[in-house]
Amino acid sequence: MNLAQDIPLFLGVAQQPLLFDEIGVWGALILTLTGTACHAFLPRLRMKVEEDAKDRRLTVDDACRRIRFYGVCASFMTVTGVVALVLVLVDIM
Repeated sequence: MNLAQDIPLFLGVAQQPLLFDEIGVWGALILTLTGTACHAFLPRLRMKVEEDAKDRRLTVDDACRRIRFYGVCASFMTVTGVVALVLVLVDIM
């Protein structure tokens, strides 16, 4: 076993991207895009929930809870996705 011959082989294996890194990047991208899509559809959801409350299919408290829930979830998904994407990309570099 010659150490000088094994070092380039080891460095070549270490530089290849791992499957988990690629899964992490794709997962973070999907999470970020899902949060962004939720932000885009939030005004439409708000109008639908307000109409349901006006037609008395939902109580006013339920409508407020639903609007608040989707607003918080959309923000949380977007921020979590961006943070995960940055962490995964920093780890890959």
